[in-house]
Amino acid sequence: MISMIPLELRRRRIEKAVLTQFGDSLDDSALRELATGPLVRRLNLATEHTGGLDECTREMFCLAMLVRLGKVTEEDIKLTFAAFKKLDVHDEKVLNSRAIIAGMIQKRRANMELNKVNCSQTMSNRSSRSMASYGSLNSTSFARNSSAPSPTPSNTGCDVPEEAT
Repeated sequence: MISMIPLELRRRRIEKAVLTQFGDSLDDSALRELATGPLVRRLNLATEHTGGLDECTREMFCLAMLVRLGKVTEEDIKLTFAAFKKLDVHDEKVLNSRAIIAGMIQKRRANMELNKVNCSQTMSNRSSRSMASYGSLNSTSFARNSSAPSPTPSNTGCDVPEEAT
């Protein structure tokens, strides 16, 4: 549409101004803004350096520029960081094979703990039913009370065999 041409031209001018705002070199105040400025702090990109020198990585620069250009929002960045944090189980700020293996081990342990809890509950339920069944027996019939089906190892996820009654 012809009516969109001025808006597109304005967007391109702003984009060029943002991308070329530093020219071919940085001064110390511009570096400080890139490394520790308000946008970088809001995005949790700032890092502590023992030497006291400000530092801006390529990734920090790119993310800050993308937000300034309006290509992504601060919320977009925070959501991607949250997704990354779930995968970075040792909080090393990097994903590698070690992190992937640690995540798999952590997940397996959590599943094993959940299975133990489920098995304990299943065994407790079986014991309660056995006691109830024992009370319902009379002297002429030793048939098991079948009013409630007993869970089996196949439907409980528990590897403990069901007690014989």
